Amino acid sequence: MMNLKRSTVIFALLPISCAHASQQDTGQAEKPGFETEKQAELPKQELTEEVLYEYLLGEMALQRDQPELAAHLYLKLANSTRDPRLARYAAHLAFETRQMDKAMAAFNLWLEIEPNSLLAKQALATLLISGGKLDESRPHLKSLLAATTENVGNIFMRISPMITSYPDKNIAFNLLRELAQPYPRVAEARWALAQAAEAAGKHELALEEARQAYALRPEWDSAALLNAQLLKGAAPQQALTLLKKYLEAYPDTKEVRLFYARALMEQKQNQEARTEFQQLLNAYPDNADLAFAVGLLSLDLGELDRGEKELQQALTNKKKDENVVYFYLGQFSEAKKHDEEAMQNYNKVKMGI
Repeated sequence: MMNLKRSTVIFALLPISCAHASQQDTGQAEKPGFETEKQAELPKQELTEEVLYEYLLGEMALQRDQPELAAHLYLKLANSTRDPRLARYAAHLAFETRQMDKAMAAFNLWLEIEPNSLLAKQALATLLISGGKLDESRPHLKSLLAATTENVGNIFMRISPMITSYPDKNIAFNLLRELAQPYPRVAEARWALAQAAEAAGKHELALEEARQAYALRPEWDSAALLNAQLLKGAAPQQALTLLKKYLEAYPDTKEVRLFYARALMEQKQNQEARTEFQQLLNAYPDNADLAFAVGLLSLDLGELDRGEKELQQALTNKKKDENVVYFYLGQFSEAKKHDEEAMQNYNKVKMGI
């Protein structure tokens, strides 16, 4: 059963009968964006018996777990009242119940009523992209970007995953390149284009776009990480140097330090890797995975007592598979020539490891 709350439906209806007060009673307007935006002027529609009847039919359909019928009724009501919130709600119901033709009609009606709504533009573009209609989504995406120059970077971060998930990666790349072309100084646009280029097999172009994104926003961890990811295959030392310099400037960035530690391990620089994992463990002492990583690196470095202590810490936290921890504790005991202790640890390992 769909989780469609009565209060949400009532919220959609009430402004029809009190549109004249809606602009003054909402309090301070929130900054326009995707989740919330300033309420558009509502139609001066009286709450007639016919409107109330159709609304109640829609609510009854929801209560009886008939969201398809409710979507049809709310779309009909939105057409007659021209209330954008009813159009939006009808679109939501139709989309959730996979009535794509009805959803398309509702989104188009919503955009027709509120041509400047960023929510409507994004929702319609999302529906078109999910339906494989990238060409049809193009004008809506361009309009969406042009309408919000101050937040254009955030918009690129929102739309790029939708576009890059398209099966034909070259078509997705070409669309993102066209969308990004007017925004050469927006780091997020270059970052999104780098992702699309790499997915399309254009590695050198991806590297260049990633470099540009990082140059535009050197403090941005996602830009640093993308550069390192693209570099580490062919130029792993360059990737390590980039990450080290970034962490010198921004030492509290957990994701970058974790990526750096793992990259050091891949390059067999275990002493340096343990230092990075240890710094993370100092900041997150209850993280069993970090304690486990430090312990295994200590084993590899021959520091058996320290490594055993870290594995015991991972075991104490009870957040790591005990079978794995006991197996490696057995390895430590063997390395220390404590055969009886090793056997005790191995005996605690259940079958299936």
